[in-house]
Parts: sequence; structure tokens; C-alpha cells
Amino acid sequence: MASDNIYYSEPYKSNFQFGKQHIIESYCNLHDVEFDVNMKPKLYTGHLQENVKKWLDKYNIEKYILVQFSGGQSPIAYNGQYTNINPNRNYQPFLAQQVINLLKEEYKDTKIIDCTLPNEPSYINTIKCDLHWTEVHELLKDAETFVSIDSCLNHFSASTEKHGVVIWGSTRWTQFGYSHNKNLQFHMKNEWDETKFMDSDPRNNMVEPKLIIDELKKIDKTKPVACATN
Repeated sequence: MASDNIYYSEPYKSNFQFGKQHIIESYCNLHDVEFDVNMKPKLYTGHLQENVKKWLDKYNIEKYILVQFSGGQSPIAYNGQYTNINPNRNYQPFLAQQVINLLKEEYKDTKIIDCTLPNEPSYINTIKCDLHWTEVHELLKDAETFVSIDSCLNHFSASTEKHGVVIWGSTRWTQFGYSHNKNLQFHMKNEWDETKFMDSDPRNNMVEPKLIIDELKKIDKTKPVACATN
């Protein structure tokens, strides 16, 4: 970071580190591709549809909402020991349970599926998802909606074109987020304000549970997927 111009063909080791580019924009710049905010990642998981259906049938699930309030661990390297290099992304478990309680009140005939690893907090009135991460992507396609932190559900929402609410802590939605979702942060409202952001501030993701539900109910599900740039 001592240089003002870093070039390496991977965002995390290049100018993306300065916090001024969306990750898709960074990849484009590094590989001489013209950036368009409507670009979105693609992940091909259609061949896993039958596996996901069997899992849903096993738990007698029809309508469902996905939630993810913690993350930062690699499901590929998972060994049971909790390791997270960026825990300030995680939503406080006490508040997460309140969100789930409100979801159950608002969506009475809908199951809540918790898409976190086994060593992360569990919640009352949820079903812990033990599917492979590629199957979680396929699972999201038919979900009613989702609520998550900046972790896999946020990223998968672009490739599945699923609309939901994302709670932001120590990362920027202008780098990792998408504007078809409702992006929430304690210090900001509708637009990103860099002057109010400090990645180490533990209040960043202290978003009121009721606000999350209110915003979830107002989401425009016809809004096209696009990189969040403001």
C-alpha cells in the first residue's frame, strides 16, 4: 500500500485495495475489459437441482427464506475450528434472532433456512443448511427472498438474480454489493458515504431488526441486477 498505483491481475493485490472500485470493475480494469454496471457473475449449478429438491423434501420445505448472519470462513477448508479474518462483518446473534422472530411473524407459512457452517451460531425457528455451497446457490434460486451479511448469499444474489436485504459491517457495498438488493448500514441510508465509514467501527452493522423487515417488504423484485456504485 506504499504505492499509489498497484498492478496485479487479481483485485485483492491491486488498486481494488484502495476501496474505490467495485470488484467486477477491478477485474475488468485488470484485464482490459470495458466495465458495465449491469455485469454480473455467472455460476452454473442447474445440474444440482435434483439434490436440492431431495433436501427440501427431507425437511418438508415448500416456501422458504434464506438467512446468513455470519461468515468469513472457507467452506472448502472447513475443519470445525472457527477462523474468520474479518469478524466485524458478522451480525450480532441477539439481533439476528430478533430478525428471525420477525420473519416468522411476517411470513407465517415460510421456513427459515440458516446458510451458515456448523460451528457458527444457530437460531431458534430455523433449519441449518448442510448442503454444499454450490447447492446453496441453487437453493437461493427458488427462495422467496434472503437476508444476509456481506458473504456468499450476497454474492450469489447477483448470479441468481434474487432480491433481498444485505447488512454491511466492515466492508463497502460499493465494492461487493449490488443495487437490486437493499443495502443497510447503521451510519448510512440510501447512498454510500465514505466520510462515515470506518471498517473497525463495531456499530456499522448494528441495523435495527424491524428496519430490516420493513425494507424487505418494500423490495422491488423487478429491479435489474447491477453493481452498487453509490
